Amino acid sequence: CNRRRILDNSSLHLQLISSLLRSFQYHLLQQLWYSFLFQKHYLLVFYCNWIRQKFEKILSGRSIWIIP
Repeated sequence: CNRRRILDNSSLHLQLISSLLRSFQYHLLQQLWYSFLFQKHYLLVFYCNWIRQKFEKILSGRSIWIIP
């Protein structure tokens, strides 16, 4: 009976550790993503501008989009 309780505790402990690791992993990924965004901020801005230009070209051409 006692051994089983220890086993349950250990499994709970493992779950806790795994969840902590998962959250830590998520946090690390978030940090990496943010650093990536900050590093590639100019690239992102350039890309957004490019997309906007494309959209403006499409809108001015009225080739795909029908504007009422």
